[in-house]
Amino acid sequence: MAKLKSKVSVGILKNQLSAYLKRVKVGDELIVTDHNHPVARIIPFQLPSDGLEIISAKSKPSALNRLGDFSLLNTSINSLEGLKQDRSGR
Repeated sequence: MAKLKSKVSVGILKNQLSAYLKRVKVGDELIVTDHNHPVARIIPFQLPSDGLEIISAKSKPSALNRLGDFSLLNTSINSLEGLKQDRSGR
């Protein structure tokens, strides 16, 4: 189906939102105007095509404890001291 671009004012969109959203669902694009100046564009929702897929976890988060020792993660790090040490070497 060919995409149609339509202009609609904010006031009319507010009063007829359901009808305009039905048009967007089938592929139309809306340009929303305020005093005849474009302020927004409403387009059909599409999932990103970045190749990423959301999958459900096969194990509970507690299963991560079996991976090993993460004691370094509990170490207190002073970022200001680290920055001073890094810059003193320059």
